[in-house]
Amino acid sequence: MWNLNKMKPRYLHIGYPKCASTALQQCFFQCHPQLSHLGISQGPTFHNHGVRLILEHDIRTHREDAYDSLRAKRVFDHAFLECEADKKTRCVGLSHERIGFSMSDDIDPSIKAKRIHAIMGDNTKVLIVIRRQDRWLKSMFKQMIFMGMGYDWHEFLDWMWQSKHQSFYADLNFLKRISTYRDLFGRDNVMIVTQEMIKMQPKAFLITLQKFLNIDILITELPKRWESPDSRLIEATRRLNLRYPNGVGAIGFPPSLRERYSDLMDKKSGMHLEAYMEREVINAIGKVSEQQANRPSAPKLNFNPHPEVTNAARDEFIAWNEELAKEVRLPLGKLGYLDPNADWFV
Repeated sequence: MWNLNKMKPRYLHIGYPKCASTALQQCFFQCHPQLSHLGISQGPTFHNHGVRLILEHDIRTHREDAYDSLRAKRVFDHAFLECEADKKTRCVGLSHERIGFSMSDDIDPSIKAKRIHAIMGDNTKVLIVIRRQDRWLKSMFKQMIFMGMGYDWHEFLDWMWQSKHQSFYADLNFLKRISTYRDLFGRDNVMIVTQEMIKMQPKAFLITLQKFLNIDILITELPKRWESPDSRLIEATRRLNLRYPNGVGAIGFPPSLRERYSDLMDKKSGMHLEAYMEREVINAIGKVSEQQANRPSAPKLNFNPHPEVTNAARDEFIAWNEELAKEVRLPLGKLGYLDPNADWFV
C-alpha cells in the first residue's frame, strides 16, 4: 500500500524550452544533494527505462483511449518509493520541457498537464519559466535548424502564423498554461519566473527556488549557457538541410520518432526505426557545416524583418502579456513584454 505519511514533497519543472532548461537540469536539479531527480537532463537521463518510456512517449503522444493511467502511476510510484528511501532526499521530482509545450506530434498540453498531475499529486511544487515570445521564437528557430529544418526566417514565421492554432505559437499564451497548472496544483504551488530574470539575477532566482522547494540553500550559481551558436554555422546547417532533408525537415516523420526517441519506439512496438533517423546524414551535415562556416565568405543567418507577420504577432503577444501581468507578480513592463515600441523581433 502507498503510505501517504511517508511521501516526500515533489517538484515539477515544465520548461518552457529555450528558457535555461539545460542549465537548471544539469546544474541544479541533478546537483542539489537534497533533491532526488527522476529526469530529465541533457540526453536520455532518467531514473529507469519505465519512467523514461512513460515521460518521453506515453504521456506526450498517447490518445485518451490508448493511455494507461494506472500503469503510468504504478511505474512512477515505484520510482518515488526508491528515491524516498534515501534519507538525504527531501524532495523528489523531474524536469521535462515538452510537458508544458507541444510540437506537432504531441497531444494538447492541457491533457499532458492532467496526466502528470495524476502521477505527481496535488501538492507538487511546479516551476514554469517563460521568455518574451519573439526572443523565444528566434531561439527555437535556431534550434529547429539543428533538428533538420531548412526554412529561412520568413518561411518559419509564415509557417508559424498560418498554423498558429495548431503549432507551438498557441503555447506562447503563457497565462493559459499557467492557469492550467494553478487549477490542478494550486496557485501557491506554482512558481513563475522569466528567463530574462534568471539571466540577470541567477543567484536571487536560485535562492528563491530553493526556498520554494523547502530545501537548504546550497547552490547559488548557474553556468552561462546563453551563448548562441555562430550565425554562419547555423546558416550552413540550414542550407544543407534543404539539400538533404533530415529530422524535422524530413516529410512524414514528426520529431518524436527521431533523435533520442527512436530506441523507445523500437522497444515498445518492435519497429526498427533506425533507418528513418538518417543518423549518417545528420552527422555528415554537422561536419560539413562546420567546414563551410569557417570560410571567410560564409553567409550569416538572416533575420531580416517580416512586418506582415511580426507586427501582427507582436500585437497579439502584448495583448496576451497584458492579461498575464494582471495575474502574476513579474516585472513584465520593465522586461519589454508590454511595450509595442520595444525591440520586438530585432
